[in-house]
Amino acid sequence: MFRSVALVFSKHAVRRSALCLFAMGVIAALPASAQEGATCGIAVTPDGAYRDLGPCPNQNTQRVQPPSKWAAVAISKTNLRTFTAWQSPTKEASERTALDLCLKNAKNCAVAVSGSQCVAFAYSSSGAYGYGPADNYLGADKVALAQCAAHGGKNCAVHADPCSDDGPINQQYTAMAK
Repeated sequence: MFRSVALVFSKHAVRRSALCLFAMGVIAALPASAQEGATCGIAVTPDGAYRDLGPCPNQNTQRVQPPSKWAAVAISKTNLRTFTAWQSPTKEASERTALDLCLKNAKNCAVAVSGSQCVAFAYSSSGAYGYGPADNYLGADKVALAQCAAHGGKNCAVHADPCSDDGPINQQYTAMAK
């Protein structure tokens, strides 16, 4: 025949069980946070294999600080002279310095480009110009020259290429340019 089993719990055991179930529900509802060293995820590759995406990054890492030095190029649209600023504490300060230099020495001035690394400005006799940032002089020059050529410039030349951390004169680059 049938057997029945009855479990008898004391009031305290029932309360503890209910409390444990409630606590588990609360914890399960909280957003999961990655622990350092825990696996962040697994991806399925096109061939059906599993790929471990590796450990999660440390959640307590410091945030990246904003750049502390800026460079800028201003140009006189009247005579095409360029004026530069570097080692400025902010983007606005670098642009203001380059623009002020331009306005002291020329007319019809405007900021052409500014950045937290290296910036370059190139133009051609046909009126085409280009500018751009990069992490070094040659990279910024390449970007500016390519942009000038893309705008129809013939014989584009770089006329300014300051880097935010330049000293008075970068002897290494000057030697490379000769």
